[in-house]
Amino acid sequence: MRHQGRTIRYLEKHQGIAMDFHYLDARTGREFDVRDLPNAYIGDDRDAVLGANRSAHKRVIARALDAGYDFLR
Repeated sequence: MRHQGRTIRYLEKHQGIAMDFHYLDARTGREFDVRDLPNAYIGDDRDAVLGANRSAHKRVIARALDAGYDFLR
């Protein structure tokens, strides 16, 4: 996904096996688990995020980027 000039990539293990909750911030090189983002960004999307709903993941990541979250924590 691209948001505010940032690229966040969905991670896959070798051989194209998806890692349901893991992403990479292309700018910082930081890998993160969307479930580990602060609750302030997850909000009402908690159940969808825990259910591996990629649309919910995008909303949560966009909220974090909008708030200036640096993914370096």
